[in-house]
Formats: sequence, C-alpha cells, structure tokens
Amino acid sequence: MAARLKAIGERGRAYRMANCADTIISDVCGKCEKREIIDVRRCRDRLCPICAWRRSITLSKKLVEVIETNPQKDDHKYIALTLAVKNVPWTELDKEIERIIYGWKKLQQRLRRAGTITGWARVLDVSRAKDAKTAHPHLHCILQTPKKYHEREPCIFKPAWQPELIRQWQDSLRVDYEPSVYVRTIGEGAGMKVAVNHAAKYITKATNIDGIGDEEFTHYVNAVRHVKTWATGGEMRVNEKDIESEETQKADDTCNDCGGHIYEMREAWSTEKLEYVIKVDLDYNKQRSENYAQKTKAESGAEMGNTVEAETCEGRPVEVNISNSGEGNVYVSIGVCGKNPAGSERATAQG
Repeated sequence: MAARLKAIGERGRAYRMANCADTIISDVCGKCEKREIIDVRRCRDRLCPICAWRRSITLSKKLVEVIETNPQKDDHKYIALTLAVKNVPWTELDKEIERIIYGWKKLQQRLRRAGTITGWARVLDVSRAKDAKTAHPHLHCILQTPKKYHEREPCIFKPAWQPELIRQWQDSLRVDYEPSVYVRTIGEGAGMKVAVNHAAKYITKATNIDGIGDEEFTHYVNAVRHVKTWATGGEMRVNEKDIESEETQKADDTCNDCGGHIYEMREAWSTEKLEYVIKVDLDYNKQRSENYAQKTKAESGAEMGNTVEAETCEGRPVEVNISNSGEGNVYVSIGVCGKNPAGSERATAQG
C-alpha cells in the first residue's frame, strides 16, 4: 500500500506507512514474565492495513462490550444488515460515498423514529468489480432492535416485508432503481462475536482494491480521504477516542498478578533481519527499579538498596546491566548489588 501511495505522489503518507509499527513498547514483569503492550508507534493512516486491523479489533471488542453490558440485552435482537448500491466508475466514487453516508443517516433516523431500532453500528467498505473498471461501495451494519418489534406485522426484517426495507433504502438514497439489501438475524453468545467481528473487519479491506490502475487508485484515495469509515449510534454508541487511541495505561512498578518488578521493553523493527529486536532503556528502567525498591522497602520495613533483589542459587541479590553497541553486539555485566562489579567478567554475545 505504501508503494502504491508513493507511485501516485503521496510520498509523505507512503513514508509514514512504510515505517508503521516500527517500535513496540511493553511492560514486562521480571518474575512471572507477563507482558502487556502499552504503545505501538503507528502511522494511523486510514489506508494502512496494520492500523486498520488494530482499529477493527478494538472496535469489535468495544461493540461486544457495549452489547454484553446492556442491562436490557435480553429485550433486544440483533440484525446484520448489508446495504449496497449499483457499481459506479472510480471517477464518481467520491459522490457515491457521499450519497451512501447521507442515505444511511436518513434511513437510521427513520428507523429510530419508528422504534424499529434502538442502536446501530456501520462500516463503509469499498471493493472493486471483477473487471476492476468500477467500484462497489456498500455498508455493513449491526442493528439493535426490540424483540417486541419482531412479534408484530409488518416487520421489515422478515423476508416477507423486505421489499419495504428496500423501498426505504431507495427513498433514503434518492435513486431511481432498487438497491440491494441483505438481512440476517444474529444469534446470541459466540454468534454475536462472530457477526461483530465480521462487520468490523471490513475496516481493513483496503486490499480489496488490488488490481486497479494508478488512475483508479488515485480516485479511491481521494474519495475516502475525509470519510468516516465507521460510526455508531443510539444504545450502541462507542466513544471514538477509545478506538482511535488504543494505548493501554502504564502499569505501576509492581505486577498486579505476582507482585514482581515491572520494567519497560522496547522492540524495534530490523529491516535487515525482518523481525523485531529488543532495545533496553537503561535510564528509564533504572528509575523504575529504584521506585520499586523504595516501595518494597516501605512495605516490608527491610533494609534494601536501590536495586531489585533477584533470586540466585545462593540467594544473593545481583545487578544486571545490558547495553547494545549498535554493531550487533550485546554486552551483559553481572555483579553483586551494591559492590563494584569491576571484577566480574564481561560477556559478549553476537546477534
């Protein structure tokens, strides 16, 4: 995707996307080795497959959480709805997306006023036709509907009354043809998570436009540049900040599970090895070690230094310092805490 952006002159976006997720920051417990990712340096470009994938995971998780924590969950049914329009030339994609977003706004307002739905989530998806000459924009929606509505007639989510749903979608779009509509009832439990994951994953489907030329790709990039690809409303509303800013809050210096010391681990992507390599921030972790030691001392009343105790075969605390020369060498120095480790042997490991 970055290479395609560069080919059409979007060099800045291409550079940021090519370097997306080049650094991962985690909190790791030195005792139980529990790891929690607290930050990923992402480009946050809407066309970036990595960022879109992370966004879809977070959106799916939040939607399931909203549904499961709804106190009136048993009084609702959930519907998976796909709303489509005719394929359009790539040159007209921007106008067609505006029509779809506007049409959905009118349709959901109409359904909510009628008491048909009480909450909704929708994701915009754009794919290419088989001949790659036209675009196929459509919406994937999850609707929250009252169970009582399904017990009466008419119910536009039943097969016999779907022509009415098509008519309302057509009227909302203000088009002179019958657009496509696909309706499916979502089961409870695991079926709910599957359906929500299925809808949210279409945020990542920028790869569906593979095979189109640079001119068509340029029209696609411009068409989705300022479009909100996902949205929620009603009782299924999700805070946008929770999706776009997914970093986890930093943990304390003590592990909540085992009480061990927490240190920060940074991993940087290596273009040579094509994998992440560990980078250690000595100053930062030294400060966290001192904070942990002081906290432990205050709690136990025992006399301790500014370094963390670690179990050894002789039960003595040791100090471990790791540094990277930048030339492929990792140096490890080990000595007894509080003493001069000058006499300790310096070990060098390649790679």
